[in-house]
Amino acid sequence: MQHGIIMQYFHWYIPGDGSFWKSLKEDAERLAALGITAVWLPPAHKGADGTQSRGYDVYDIYDLGEFDQKNTTRTRYGTKSELQEACNTLQDKGVAV
Repeated sequence: MQHGIIMQYFHWYIPGDGSFWKSLKEDAERLAALGITAVWLPPAHKGADGTQSRGYDVYDIYDLGEFDQKNTTRTRYGTKSELQEACNTLQDKGVAV
């Protein structure tokens, strides 16, 4: 039996500039090389504070950064398509999300 390693891949001070999902995608290969087998991500949906929200102040659990709500389309972390690209890249490298 193989034991996996899960990493909490976020912190409270992530910039609200929408670049987080892109940086996660870029980091996928390095995470796999380190032996990380899964990542735990912050809530991906839009929160009440729009791009300032960390997702724990739930506004719309179905808006992952694709609808124009709260004066923005993207979430604090980026758009839905960027999230999907990051998840696909991680999974291609053998890292579960």
